[in-house]
Amino acid sequence: MGLGAVARLLFNRGMRRVVYAVIEFASLAIVAAAMWRGVQIWNGEPPDRRAMRAHMIGRLSDEQIRQLYERAKLNVEERQRLDERSKKEQAEKFDDECRKAGDIAYKMRHPEACKMGIRATKIYDPPSVDQEFEYLLMMGCLEFATTVRAAKNLNCLPP
Repeated sequence: MGLGAVARLLFNRGMRRVVYAVIEFASLAIVAAAMWRGVQIWNGEPPDRRAMRAHMIGRLSDEQIRQLYERAKLNVEERQRLDERSKKEQAEKFDDECRKAGDIAYKMRHPEACKMGIRATKIYDPPSVDQEFEYLLMMGCLEFATTVRAAKNLNCLPP
């Protein structure tokens, strides 16, 4: 069987559609692979967090670092005050609802009363002063600098 016979066999009417479909699929797969590789090259490697932190600390004076740490302390204290106020409001609401629900007449007319669950639960662990300081120091770098190129553009790494 020669090459001409194979070509005639492959390109007869029935096989022509199959061959074209295989060629189309293969070309699409090659284009997709090339695009994926291009995206990988374009995105680059992720930045080194320690290097970014060292660069950010190096940009600040001693006084600016102290001010940033004081701001972190104030933020944590404010968050704790808001947390305590929220817990107090929740406890008051819980106590008021359950006091009313203790009355049998109220309970019969309002069966949904006093179903608030455990009162004054802790939803999350608030950040420490050091964690807040790190967040303030690295604020834009951690969220937006996903590649070395982006970190350099955002001035999170030296050029």
